Amino acid sequence: MDNSTNSLIKFLTLASDSGLLKFHTARTRKTAIKVLQKILDAHEIEDITKIDFSTLVDRYRFYEKENQILEPVKETSLQTYITRLNSSITDFNKWKKDPDNFSPTHTKKRHNHSIVKPANNNDTHYNHSSPIYIAIRESSFIEINNIPVDLSQKEVEVICEVLKRYSKKNDL
Repeated sequence: MDNSTNSLIKFLTLASDSGLLKFHTARTRKTAIKVLQKILDAHEIEDITKIDFSTLVDRYRFYEKENQILEPVKETSLQTYITRLNSSITDFNKWKKDPDNFSPTHTKKRHNHSIVKPANNNDTHYNHSSPIYIAIRESSFIEINNIPVDLSQKEVEVICEVLKRYSKKNDL
């Protein structure tokens, strides 16, 4: 098989039919490919290894604006489509390298996860036993896991100090 989106979709069908992927997983991944394929250029459609993932969100938003889409895709849905496309490509490449020993990439279910937005200090509705996703840019999220429910202010400050070390010096 070549590296086209058509071959990728054929792989997902084959993987589902042979039991390598769950039917629902293959179906949702194919849907994601079909949604995102609208914004891929001809080179990316013919060779999925050339997809520039860093620009997909902006390109999709531009597509919606140019086509006057009345109900834009939600940010979390768009991120899910991109994740599914990426997982599909990863699995496709793994399968092409060694079809006899292929095992699919497992992605975490996002049920009961929170997208954290600035909240007041009395806001306690977040389920801290599940990962928390924090939007850091329009198209980027980070995931934080294993947060104790009884986190103290001092512990929060320690975490913040560690995260500050990852910032660019000119952003301060």
